[in-house]
Amino acid sequence: DPPRSNSAGEAADWGNRSENMILAEAAARLDLPVQIDVLEAVTHYELKLQGSLDGILQGDGRTIEHDPAAGIYVAGGSVALTGPGVLEAKLTSVMPLDEPADYRGPIQCQGLMMCTGYTWSAIATLYRGTEMRIYIAAADAAVQEKIKADIFDFEERLDVWERDGVMDWYPALTPNDAQK
Repeated sequence: DPPRSNSAGEAADWGNRSENMILAEAAARLDLPVQIDVLEAVTHYELKLQGSLDGILQGDGRTIEHDPAAGIYVAGGSVALTGPGVLEAKLTSVMPLDEPADYRGPIQCQGLMMCTGYTWSAIATLYRGTEMRIYIAAADAAVQEKIKADIFDFEERLDVWERDGVMDWYPALTPNDAQK
């Protein structure tokens, strides 16, 4: 079947269609059981934070080491695969990177770990349809505190809008951002 058009475009459609294959391959390379097609949203017990998991890996207790030759990139050099872990699939046309950009999964995975209580995550990124890299990371308290602070900041901005009718814009980061 040809890709179906959707509001996010053809690239997003290919990403959606490739997701289960990427997840299955990542699980095989890590030699871990995987649950794919997780349908239930995960919700933080206290914060206004929700997310959806692409997959869940079941850790086997071993410590995985940074091994670029095998396509395994571990933040901090090693991570214990204890209990379940967040598994995210990404498909991109950019050149392979040794560390994914924050907007290509790391922040998302930290938020998902906050919602689930999992202590580790894996982002399986298929670059240009020809090279997969798997990025493993442990829960990062500093990043999670920043996410928490950003949630509170966003909620405060909504409260100001509801209470006073004043739009409290985020500061522009670029000239293009400012013109919008």
